Amino acid sequence: MARQARCLGMRVVATRRTGLAEPGADVLLPGSKIEDLLSESDFVVTAAPLTKKTKGMFGEREFKTMKRGAYFINVARGGLVEEGALVKALREGWIAGAALDVTGVEPLPPGSELYELENVILTPHVSGSSKEAFERSLGIFRENLRRYLAGEALLNLVDRKECY
Repeated sequence: MARQARCLGMRVVATRRTGLAEPGADVLLPGSKIEDLLSESDFVVTAAPLTKKTKGMFGEREFKTMKRGAYFINVARGGLVEEGALVKALREGWIAGAALDVTGVEPLPPGSELYELENVILTPHVSGSSKEAFERSLGIFRENLRRYLAGEALLNLVDRKECY
């Protein structure tokens, strides 16, 4: 995402749990500086996994910290966001808008307040779908099959402690 944002001429400020470099990011902040990231950003994009640590990580405090003209984009997991707080932030103008590829309950129930808001774009959890993503997944599967048959360590194993 950072590389794509840079292609659009954006300055990219990122944070990662691991602290490893983020390709395409101009600045990498530690997770403890999330408020700085939120208060500086015109667009906040979340691509974090849903774990015990990240559940509800975007609530009232975080939306109030964001710039009033900022947009919130979630392409990760709906459980990262307290949807009531997001609706309030959108209704009261704390943020300008949101684009959500994921929601806490999927499909989004017909009575959800998110449908009523003109400053929300909803997509049906398809942001990661592309020919390129399929090819990358297939490549990882092939390599892991080769490694499995050879008795070698597999790629991209789930860390059971971190739950992803």
